[in-house]
Amino acid sequence: MADDKDNNEHLTWLNQLSDYQQSDLDQRQQARECDRFLLDKDGQWEESVARSLDAQKRPRYTFDQVTPVIENIMADIEDMEFGSNVKPASGDATKELAKTYEGMVRSIEADSDATSIYRNACRRLIRRGFDAWIIKAKFKNEWSFDQSLVVETIPNAINRVWTDNTSSKADSSDSDVAYVLTSVTPEAYKEQFPEGNAVSIDDADLGEHYDQYRPEVIIFGERYYKKETTREVCQLSNGEIVEKDENFEKVVDEYAAQGVTVVREKKVKDFKIYHRFFDGGGMLSEERETVFKTLPVVTVYGNYELLGENSKITYSGITLKEMDYQRVFNYAKSREIEEGALAPRKKLVMTKKMAKGNEGQLAALNVSADPVLFVTPDPDWTAGVQEIGGAQVNPNLANLANDMAMGMQVTGGTNNAMNGQYAARMSEDALRMQIDRGTGATRKWVNALVNGIKRTCEILVQTIPPVYDTKQQFMILGQDGSEEMVVLNDEVYDTQTQQMVRVNTLNKGEYKVFCDAGPAFANKMEAGLAAMLQYAAIDPSIVNTGGDLMLKSIDAPLMDEMAARKRAQLLQAGMIPEDQMTDEEIEAAQMAAQQPQPEDPVVMLERMKEETLQMTQQNKATEHQIRVAELTTNAELSTAKIQSDILKNARTLEQGQEKIDIDRDDKQFKNSLELLKEENAMGRDLNAELQNNMLVFDIETGDFA
Repeated sequence: MADDKDNNEHLTWLNQLSDYQQSDLDQRQQARECDRFLLDKDGQWEESVARSLDAQKRPRYTFDQVTPVIENIMADIEDMEFGSNVKPASGDATKELAKTYEGMVRSIEADSDATSIYRNACRRLIRRGFDAWIIKAKFKNEWSFDQSLVVETIPNAINRVWTDNTSSKADSSDSDVAYVLTSVTPEAYKEQFPEGNAVSIDDADLGEHYDQYRPEVIIFGERYYKKETTREVCQLSNGEIVEKDENFEKVVDEYAAQGVTVVREKKVKDFKIYHRFFDGGGMLSEERETVFKTLPVVTVYGNYELLGENSKITYSGITLKEMDYQRVFNYAKSREIEEGALAPRKKLVMTKKMAKGNEGQLAALNVSADPVLFVTPDPDWTAGVQEIGGAQVNPNLANLANDMAMGMQVTGGTNNAMNGQYAARMSEDALRMQIDRGTGATRKWVNALVNGIKRTCEILVQTIPPVYDTKQQFMILGQDGSEEMVVLNDEVYDTQTQQMVRVNTLNKGEYKVFCDAGPAFANKMEAGLAAMLQYAAIDPSIVNTGGDLMLKSIDAPLMDEMAARKRAQLLQAGMIPEDQMTDEEIEAAQMAAQQPQPEDPVVMLERMKEETLQMTQQNKATEHQIRVAELTTNAELSTAKIQSDILKNARTLEQGQEKIDIDRDDKQFKNSLELLKEENAMGRDLNAELQNNMLVFDIETGDFA
């Protein structure tokens, strides 16, 4: 049983909700009327006019010209991409963590199908001027204690979302309170709140609403509200900011073991967001603290303005100002069709004698294409056959319809050029100017949506640290859709300090979110490729320096593989700056630098060609030298042979002369010897005679002895 405090608080909440509803009642009714105008079957007819025409059984048709205007604007918006960038702002914020935040936001939006939520909200924004969505923290599954953030739409937000009526910001970022109402069947209510009294929150004072077709629903509410608190926070020597709570001592002890100490402490004013369910009968849950630091409800307004001294938010969509044009257009076109159907046809005037025998042809005259009408001459009727023209449709109705159609285009900010209708002789520049003029009308809707998306990303960045506070893997997304797995709140060994250090901790520093709309990434890739190809025609070297990017931007099979191969080639050649390399590529480059690097095939080929050329030239020189040597050797050999022959001939001559000399000397010797022999013989004879005479002639002395 609820106590008096809860009862009083519940009554206060109901009164506050009623005040919020009443303060914006007129604009919400207009917004609902805009929805009915385009979504209900007879929404584009005033009720009194429709009843009158129906009672007279007169035709009334609907020729919706407003929806095409909205869809033309949406066509431009759907070709856009809404990107959020996270940048370091203060403290120990880093570019690396900013990149992680940015990738996590994209991943959360992708898992939530936030793109569809944003675009559907924009369509409703253009139609009626208001919409909203919400960020929630949910358990990953029923067995997990880890939470994840999701972006969710709020059905029928025009009736179900009410924020602080003192708020003046279009995204409700300055609101202290937000009510989100939900309508469910009694069975669903009992399943969710078994102890509840099933008393629906009364919104009868809001006028007609969508749940009129389901009177059995029960409306309950969620109240998100801000409470101011004081926190004690500490800055650690590693840059982290931790709250001094019940887990503080344990955290400090863990860090102390790693050499991390508390640098400074301070008390800060902070806010916490609380949440509680209630219905028309009382409270349905206990007060619960959420992980949010600001209201998780995001509102978007069309044609947003602040009016009066109280800065009341005013808003509207396109439909509100198109209603009168559309109603007159429907009436004019319906009257034009009616008068055309009821207009009398042309008639023939003749006597009965002239018609005699041709009655059948005359009866089928309006349904037959027979070009000849046969008549019998009547001498008493000198005028012959005459034709009386029927009444024409009022041309003012067609002119009125055209004026209304033109008025709707002008009011909606579109033109014929945007609808594909333009003069055949219109120049390209004139056509472009008209399209740009119409496209400019979409910017206010784009800006309204960008404002809401930016607020969403701010809430996500604020809430990511307390939600993803444990060691876990997380898939982050790049702008181009690339995926990268990171480990949050991880501990790695620092080889320099020889200590375990925490990495990817998300509670360091403060970050700012920037959001803008532009061409979709695929369109930007196509435009970038076209620009690169144009530049490549001027400077072909860009193919060698950025060939991987050019290949990656081509949407065709196997292009990613081709781009990867080209990038590997460029990495090996040292053509990619280090700041554009991934961590894996940097690590691989550092390891490769410590080992002998295989030569680039292209460079190797060029080097081999050069070496082959040099060897060819060297071989030719060697062959020339060998030939010269051969010729020199042959010449030397010839010279030596000649010299040998000369020497041989000279020796022969010498030997011949020597023989002649020897023969001569021998002959002379022989002659001398013979002479000597003769002299000796003469001596012997003389000696004998002397001996006989006792005198001996001494040959050596030449005397007688």
